Amino acid sequence: MNADLKTELLERSNNGLDFFKIYFGDQLRWATKKRSKNLKNPFYRDKNGSLSIYEDDSGRWRFKDYGDSNFQGDCFNLYALEYSIDINTGFNDLLLKMKQVLEERKTKIDEELPNEINFEKSEIVKVDLHEVVMSDEANKFWQDYGITEKILKTNQVTQINGYTLTYKDGLSKYIWQGDMTFAYKMGSYYKIYRPTAERKYKFSYLGKHGQEHVFGWNYQTDSKLLFITGGEKDVMTLHSLGFQAICVGSEVATISRRLVKELYYDEYIVVVLYDLDETGRREATKLSREHLWQIANLSSIVEVKSDNNLKDVSDYIKNELSIDKLKVFLNQFDDKKLECNAVIENIQTEEVGEIDEIEDFVEQNEKQSYASIPKKVYENLPPLIQRITTPFKNQVQKDLLLAASLGVLSNLVEVSGVYRRNIVYPNLFIFITAPAGSGKGVMKWTRKLGNCLQNKYDQNYKNAKAEYEEDNKKGEKPKRQTVFQAANASVPAFIKQLFKNNSRSIVFETEADSLNGVMKNDDWGSFSDMLRRFFEFEDVSMLRVDEENSIEIENPRVSIVLSGTKDQLFKLMPSSQNGLYSRFLFMDFPRLREWGSSWESDESLDNYFNSLSTKVYNYFQKTKECNIKFRFTSTQQY
Repeated sequence: MNADLKTELLERSNNGLDFFKIYFGDQLRWATKKRSKNLKNPFYRDKNGSLSIYEDDSGRWRFKDYGDSNFQGDCFNLYALEYSIDINTGFNDLLLKMKQVLEERKTKIDEELPNEINFEKSEIVKVDLHEVVMSDEANKFWQDYGITEKILKTNQVTQINGYTLTYKDGLSKYIWQGDMTFAYKMGSYYKIYRPTAERKYKFSYLGKHGQEHVFGWNYQTDSKLLFITGGEKDVMTLHSLGFQAICVGSEVATISRRLVKELYYDEYIVVVLYDLDETGRREATKLSREHLWQIANLSSIVEVKSDNNLKDVSDYIKNELSIDKLKVFLNQFDDKKLECNAVIENIQTEEVGEIDEIEDFVEQNEKQSYASIPKKVYENLPPLIQRITTPFKNQVQKDLLLAASLGVLSNLVEVSGVYRRNIVYPNLFIFITAPAGSGKGVMKWTRKLGNCLQNKYDQNYKNAKAEYEEDNKKGEKPKRQTVFQAANASVPAFIKQLFKNNSRSIVFETEADSLNGVMKNDDWGSFSDMLRRFFEFEDVSMLRVDEENSIEIENPRVSIVLSGTKDQLFKLMPSSQNGLYSRFLFMDFPRLREWGSSWESDESLDNYFNSLSTKVYNYFQKTKECNIKFRFTSTQQY
């Protein structure tokens, strides 16, 4: 780490403040002399600004997103996100980039922190590339790596001899780049590549990108096999071979959660194809452990020598090695047997005798990769919730029960609060995904937590019905209340029962297809729209010609606990753009690998959970009597 340069940058930038002013420009407004007004986070689609710039007790300027705690730190953390640099491994490169930014765009800053930051002479508002016809030398350069002219055009790669920068005050400056300079265009953002320049001058960046640097999406195939490489050149080499591939700037760049979710929900089979050097191997292993992505290791099909300069897939082509052998190697990852996305290296399936070893390896990695809920969490749970998971020794089963029970219990307490001036309740929407045969059926025990309350409802209905009949059916007909409601009901039927339940109910299904079937039945009304309204506790109405059958439900309190396979999830919510997606909490579980004994204990779990349901009922009654109002502290509200 270059400590001297870091100190110099902080001293020259008012402890980091100027870097924030340069980055946010005239979007930056000040609430006080030590804190800005909230800004929208530029690294995701932030609808409500929740990011603040502030001075800490030591005088260092920092940022924090109060809507997503993953985004916080000092000016170095901010620019590491901007340039997709791993701050742990690429800090020196980051400092050099930030020094360049400060030298090019630094302006005089008023000591009184004005409401508007004036960059009239330094803020770049437009970039004009000076494109030229691809030279013979340039064509030869790309052809050596198997990259065709068509692929270059698809990915918007052009040759330039320079570019003009236009500033906010109308002044402009032409910057000559010389021969063999290329621009990777991504909207209004450009990465400049000079392959013959010194290493530190090979790449530069122009414009401002949106969420992150992702190159390669312009090329699409029907296959769901997707390679993530370390650079744009490798991406285009794979495109020329007919494979989908993307990169995120460099091997040490952080892959955003947004992109990971996009790949997951679009069901891509993701394979990491990084360089064969130490950095490439380290970062590929890191990604495979974190996301269960596969690794493609080129060293399994080629002998890497110190004198052949072969470190990546584009070098493989440049060295004129067998393309057919490479395609066979890459196509193996599209095998449906590998769809579990376990971490697999150097798998050869040509011999039948090796298949058992592969399956054992997959199972072993699937076990190791499951991130269970930490023991410390269980130790700090309330005694009642601890008891729910006590009878089960298997960690996956315990975690399943905990997740499902929180969804059920969110409807079995009477607590309310105020958020954005609306009355809200603790109801949760939970979707648990697990493969077929994963043992998610254990969730059924949490449904029994409502047994005691259901028994009370049944007894009250029985007594009211008897009185109603004794009085010759005069007055209002008794309503039978239920703790749970079936998902496979029409919208009118669901609303009617919710009305009988005094606006509260739990949807609990261990097979999500029960709800998928309802979603497809347009004759029953928009079930998806209704669920979204429930999540926001919006009033729900059902109007009929006769007033007696018209229903108005105020502040519906519905909790949902669903489980199913990923296929069932995708049917219910085809993409992240689906309105239900943002309403649900998701938990993903692996397949159980241990055979559970059918004779573990003579104790009936029915009796065990029935006794717990009595305690749950008592809590329910007490919270109703106490009329509990939840409020955030002033610190939490900030």
